[in-house]
Order: sequence, then structure tokens, then C-alpha cells
Amino acid sequence: MGDFLTRAPGKAMIFGEYAVLEGAPAVVAAVDRYVAVRRDPAAPPSDSPFVRTACAAAGQSPTGLHIDSSALYAGGDGGRKLGFGSSAAVTVAVYQANRPAAPKETTYAACKAAHDEAQGQVGSGADLAAAIWGGVLRFQPTAMDPTITPIDPAGGLDLLLVDTGEPASTGDRIAAWRRIARDRSQEARPIRTALTALAQAFATADHAADWIDLARRWNEPLAALEALTDLPILTLAHRRIAAIAQPLGAAAKPSGAGGGDLAICFVPPSETQELRRRLTAAGFPPLPLQIGAPGVHRIPLDTEMAS
Repeated sequence: MGDFLTRAPGKAMIFGEYAVLEGAPAVVAAVDRYVAVRRDPAAPPSDSPFVRTACAAAGQSPTGLHIDSSALYAGGDGGRKLGFGSSAAVTVAVYQANRPAAPKETTYAACKAAHDEAQGQVGSGADLAAAIWGGVLRFQPTAMDPTITPIDPAGGLDLLLVDTGEPASTGDRIAAWRRIARDRSQEARPIRTALTALAQAFATADHAADWIDLARRWNEPLAALEALTDLPILTLAHRRIAAIAQPLGAAAKPSGAGGGDLAICFVPPSETQELRRRLTAAGFPPLPLQIGAPGVHRIPLDTEMAS
């Protein structure tokens, strides 16, 4: 490990947020913003619970590791979170740095348990799958191991990720949704039904027009969920981005739990340049990144230094 850098990508949730917690399929992608881990005997022990649990899962001490997650934050380390799933990418990168020969399925099972322990609640695991397998994935939760299937974006659509300029706590929104689903199940049932039906339709859609239509419709149950949780989900920024996209035959929705972080735009390629122009003019320039990046991997340190 000493001569290598282990890199795990961040993720973008394309579709299926909230519904995936109810067992519906989600579509998630890796993006080329990486957490990088290398061996450094002088590095102090990390105070991150995700590092500690990932090292424990690998049977190693959380010492002597240099961990750089700055690419997943606005302005670098200590900056505003963007919603790329930094904790999942850290967990995967640290585990694989300690267990580079572990198969993907072994890595997923170990990292899922470690990540759930560190965050204090059970997540869907879609962000971990993106960090491990990379690409664009259909993620189907099951009672045992999830079904993970690489896919191509329907109809060759362009997908643009936009920073809303506001950080948001995914954990707070997931916890609120679970409380409502438990304590106010009658009110939550129509939202759950709508989200699940849309997620299932999206996961099997083959045409660009279907993805765009479903993305537009996704925001309706999110607005109803926002009213129940009393937490912002469709912020003013999310609504403005969607309004800019719609006249061009495109659609936009939160990428993740909402409340800020990322928006994702689904746009016909013929309109991508114009949508970029309009979003930039409105103060929401799309982020320069690749959707569908490789999953966790190692590269020689001299390669990284030369790049």
C-alpha cells in the first residue's frame, strides 16, 4: 500500500431518493471527485468515525493514513459540503487502502456495516455501491445483498450537476422521513406510494422523454414530503434551476435528499449548451465533472504526482 494511492469516487443520486429506503430501486452514479488515501507514518490518528469504523472493519488501526477528501467540498477541506457522499467515499477508500485485494461484494458488506455504525442509522447503501463499482448503476435493495446493475443513461441524455450553494443534512431528512412513516403512516402513505411508483418506472424506462417526464413528476411528492417534515427539500434554488430547465424540454430535481446540496438536470443533448449558458447566467454554473466515473481503484503515487 505504501507506493499506491487509493481513490474512491463521490456519488450523484440520479433518481430514487427516499423511495430506496422503502425497498424501491434507485439510480446512482459515481462522479470524478475522489477521496484519496495513502500510507503516511507521520499522519496523526483521524477523528472521523467513518475512518475508525472502516479501519476496524479491515482489522487495522486508524493511524498512519493521509486522507484527502477536499475534492468533495466547495473550497476544499473544511469547505461547504456539496452532496457527493463524502462519508461513503471515505469509508470505501479507507477500507480498500487496508484491504486492496478484497472483492467488491466483500468490500460492500464491510463498508455498509461500518458506514451505518458511524452515522448511527441504516442507509440505503447506494452511495457505497457507487464508490465501489463506479459507473451508472441501478441499485435494488433486497433482504440480503442488493442487486447492482450497470446501466447507460436512457436515450443518451446529458446529465448536469449543479451546486445550489446551500449545504443540507441528508441524515436529518432521512430521520424525519422515517419518523413520519412510522408515526404518521396514513399521511405518509400517498407520498410513499407515489415515490415508489416513480422510482420503479424510472429504473425500467428506456427513453429520454420518460426520464425527463419522471424527473419533473418527482418534485411533486417531494413538495408534499417537505410539508410533512417541516424541513426544506425543494429550496428556492432547486425551484429556480427546475424553472430554467423546463422551457428547454429539460427537467431538474434534487440529487439526494434535497434542502440544498446538488441539483441534477436531465437535458436533451441538443439543448445542453443553452442550458449551461442560462444556468450560469442565473448564478448556477454546472459543475465540471464526469458522471459515470470508475469505482475505487489504486494508482502508483508517482502517477498521481505527475498528473
